[in-house]
Amino acid sequence: MTAPVFAALADSTRSAILDAVARHGPMSATELLGHIAVTRQAITKHLAILRDAGLVTAGKTGRDVRYRVQATELRSTAHTLGELAAGAERAPLGRFAAGLRPALLCSVHPVADMDLAIGGWLDIGLRTMWFPSEGVCLLGADRPVVLLTDRADERALGPGPLLDIAHIDRWTEDWLLVPRDTSMGRYGVATASGGAVVRVIEPNSQLRELLA
Repeated sequence: MTAPVFAALADSTRSAILDAVARHGPMSATELLGHIAVTRQAITKHLAILRDAGLVTAGKTGRDVRYRVQATELRSTAHTLGELAAGAERAPLGRFAAGLRPALLCSVHPVADMDLAIGGWLDIGLRTMWFPSEGVCLLGADRPVVLLTDRADERALGPGPLLDIAHIDRWTEDWLLVPRDTSMGRYGVATASGGAVVRVIEPNSQLRELLA
């Protein structure tokens, strides 16, 4: 997995194009006009970026160039994301590291369009694992990889790791979002060493069962 893959997936129009090709099979740029509200020239440029990233392949059928999803690259990307989630170094925790057994649970990605974002992650081989509440979706492969949320306060914080932590209420200082009970457990956001934003959750029984 390389930087071009992430760059290609980061754009909402390219995610929509990839979703359309994945759902409807090989498509030409002209056919995509019926699914994507941009010009044909824009679609052609986005397809070139997806092709350069290895996410689609192009083949000629008569006069048309038709694009299909490159499943091998998508599976490789999904596998690598899972490995990153499983083995990534935890964020600089400062005092959070003392006695709280922090462990990386997944990555949090705040989004503006939940349906579009879910489609993009499904396209790279992840599956929906849990919809604990409206506006929240947990996706993964063998284990959780990404938590999508469309909350405005989360979008202001940007993406980052979510740590599974014990005794979250032991700490009461430097909270950006004071711990509160959510559909997934007791959740809060704090600042750690160097000003890093740290999302922490003490999972409830439902999430614990999912993680088992």
